[in-house]
Amino acid sequence: ITITDVTYAVGTLGALLANGNGAVDVGTTVSGYTAGGISDWKIFYKQEINGEEYVYLIASNVLTNGQIPSITGATKGTHTNGYGTLYWNSVPAVQDVTTASTYFMANWSNYGSYNNGKAVSAILNTSNWTNFVDNNYSSYIVGAIGSPTLEMWRESYNYKYPSIPTLTTTTYGYSNNISSLNTSDTLYFPQYNNTETNYLLASPSNCVDYREFYGYNFTSWNNHSYKICSHTGTCDSSTTYTCTKCGVVVSSSWNYGYSGYCPGCGRYFNGSTSSFTYCSLSHSCSANSHSGIMYSNSTGAVKFDTTTYTFCGVRPVICLNSDIPATRSGDVIVLGI
Repeated sequence: ITITDVTYAVGTLGALLANGNGAVDVGTTVSGYTAGGISDWKIFYKQEINGEEYVYLIASNVLTNGQIPSITGATKGTHTNGYGTLYWNSVPAVQDVTTASTYFMANWSNYGSYNNGKAVSAILNTSNWTNFVDNNYSSYIVGAIGSPTLEMWRESYNYKYPSIPTLTTTTYGYSNNISSLNTSDTLYFPQYNNTETNYLLASPSNCVDYREFYGYNFTSWNNHSYKICSHTGTCDSSTTYTCTKCGVVVSSSWNYGYSGYCPGCGRYFNGSTSSFTYCSLSHSCSANSHSGIMYSNSTGAVKFDTTTYTFCGVRPVICLNSDIPATRSGDVIVLGI
């Protein structure tokens, strides 16, 4: 990021970052900011909007259940490892994303038109996340959202490791499944290899998830029941079937017997243990869906799932005006005078 037309006041966060080491400052620990029970924050990104520079903090870790505020239409849960989760068992009403669209790189549209956009709008609605506004600095704070957008996540990552190509959007959201990332950087993967300790990205996905790949005789896959294939008999190798959910033709190459794992993505499913045969779509963006959401996976990738997925938490992001007072103390940036 090159910012050339911003004047920095001495002793401010903007001045510290301008005199710092560029990308090294992204990921720097920030102290002196406490809100919502969180006092451990990191610099996530900075950008200029209409001649003003803004700096973004992100919670250093995935929130616990108790730290996640109650969100209308959403369900809070607790993962077996103790971290909180957030998901939607039904379609919520769309919420206000005005501030997020201006300041948090919520560049997608159609939040009110599709199920996943409505769920994402709850993460982007700054009114839901006021717990994470430190009142000591209220005059410098634009607001907070529940988790970073995919766009800001990408920009932050590319600021340090330029490698993620331009994102692809469709009517229903993003169609990116991103791998080969720096899994050792805890700014992006704070719980790397801690099973299913994922966090949501506040962006919809058009991709059909493995739990929507349902076929003949299928009744329960992670507590969801859909029937994708229109046929009524066992899948065979010589026939293709049309998905009744999205209209995509299911390739006959996805004709598998029961193995306990999805052939497209390797996820475990709960099905009949005898004579179980089903069709499946590949675990890719080969079909459109309006129930998908992006998330950062604990295996070190950016993936997609349905909004009903119960294994994703959140990491709030704060937007600060760069004029907020700050000093350096070794490798830490300290907010306040």
